[in-house]
Formats: sequence, C-alpha cells, structure tokens
Amino acid sequence: MLLYHPTQMSILTWRTFETGAFSTSGLQHIDVAEMYGNEEAIGQGIQELVGAGNVKRKDLFIVSKLGNNHHAPDAVLPAVQASLSKLQLEYLDLYHIHW
Repeated sequence: MLLYHPTQMSILTWRTFETGAFSTSGLQHIDVAEMYGNEEAIGQGIQELVGAGNVKRKDLFIVSKLGNNHHAPDAVLPAVQASLSKLQLEYLDLYHIHW
C-alpha cells in the first residue's frame, strides 16, 4: 500500500507472525482483536522483534478492537487494558469499536 508520504506499509493481521510474513522495512500496520484470538501471539511476536532490534515500537501502527461484549461504558477501560496486557504494550495507535 502506498501512503501519501510515499512510505511502504506492510499490513499484518491474522497469523502473520506464524507464517513469517513480517517485513522490517518501512512503517508496519498490525491489526489484531480480542475476537480474533491473536493478541497474545502477536504481542509475543512484537516483543521478540523489538527486543532483537529488528523494528522499533514507534515504527509500528498497532490497531485492536473493542469486542461486542464490551460496549457498556464500564466495560470499555478493562477491555482496553486487557488488550494492552495481552499485547505487552503501553499504548495502541488505534482502537476500533467492533460492531
């Protein structure tokens, strides 16, 4: 995908780390969700890549989603915190509401 500021973006999603499809060139978009069941595996993969110096966290654009079972106002913050914990991250770049 070519972006406005011509940087190549690889889009990472379901089972990407398991298939070895990760590329360390350019900005990376990683798409996960609680309902995909991939947050823990992707989080581990991110930690391995960052720890090995293959990529910097600031160069990753990580997206997760609020599941349908967490739409109540008092359920949102715990859901975000659970996603961050599973991903082993301090922040997300985007958090969608799944419908």
